Parts: sequence; C-alpha cells; structure tokens
Amino acid sequence: MTVFSLVYTLHVLAALIWVGGMFFAWMILRPAAVAALEGPARLKLWANVFQRFFVWVWIAVAILPISGIRRAQFREFQRLDTDKQRRHHQIQAHHHLHITRRRLKPVEAQLQQANAAYRQNGHRHPHPYEKTLKHICP
Repeated sequence: MTVFSLVYTLHVLAALIWVGGMFFAWMILRPAAVAALEGPARLKLWANVFQRFFVWVWIAVAILPISGIRRAQFREFQRLDTDKQRRHHQIQAHHHLHITRRRLKPVEAQLQQANAAYRQNGHRHPHPYEKTLKHICP
C-alpha cells in the first residue's frame, strides 16, 4: 500500500466514523430510544453512547485535517511531477499576472486623475486608493 493510499484510507475512515456515527445516533438510535425507554433511562443511554462515541469522534477530528492536508500535498506533487511542468505553471502564473496588470492600466489612469482632483480640493494626503494602486501596479 502506498503512502497516498494509506492517507486517503485514513481520511475516508475518519469521515465515515464521524458522519456515519452521527447519522446512526440521530436517525436510528434516537427514535428507538424514544420508543423503548423513559426519560431517565434514555438520558443514561445517551450519556453512555456519547461517552464512547466521542472518543472516536476526537480521533477522527484529529485525523481529518492532517490527512486532508497531506492528501492535498500529495496531489500537488503528483500534478507537478516534472521540472518541465513546474516551469510551465510558473510561466502561466507570470502570464496571468502580466495580463492582470495590463487590464489595470486604465484603472490606474482613472485613479491618478481622481487623486489629482482629490488634491486640488485641498486634501494634503494621497487618495485612499493610491496605496492600493502602488501595490497592484508597481
């Protein structure tokens, strides 16, 4: 069994224990307990069930985020398997950044005009959007 298969199996089992246990408790055990037991006995049953069940729930709650993060990391490593693929993704990211900056050029001009008008009206400080603009379009 590969590490990925083990992590995936743990993730699915943890989710199954948590969600399946809650489904069982609410949809099967609760109606049966209401039909068969009086209030104090039903309360004792629920206390015993949840005492045992929540041990497993806390284990599942600990496993789920850890295995989920590991699964995401494995998926990323599988997807970016070679240096060529990594370089391709870097080029794509750079290309998208370039397109975004090109599309923001008209917005930059509009914000510069707004800033000039803002200062002509007696404001000494830069327009609030000027800082944002400097970060987006250096």
